[in-house]
Amino acid sequence: LRNQMRAELIMLREKIDSTFIYVTHDQTEAMTLATKICLLNNGLLQQYDEPLVVYNKPSNTFAIFVLSLLLLFKIT
Repeated sequence: LRNQMRAELIMLREKIDSTFIYVTHDQTEAMTLATKICLLNNGLLQQYDEPLVVYNKPSNTFAIFVLSLLLLFKIT
């Protein structure tokens, strides 16, 4: 059901050519749905960029920590 919802949201975003703000704690969801990702830590912006840039060039230790959780859950 979640995968179907993700696919439908992507199609809807492309169809109406509009900006969506989608809040999630699910890193996989963020990486697959987003054209831009905003990482916040206690309300402070830590990184704002395209998913692959966030993934390949984390801006600080907080971004690295968030991405390490994504990798950890993929492995287990």
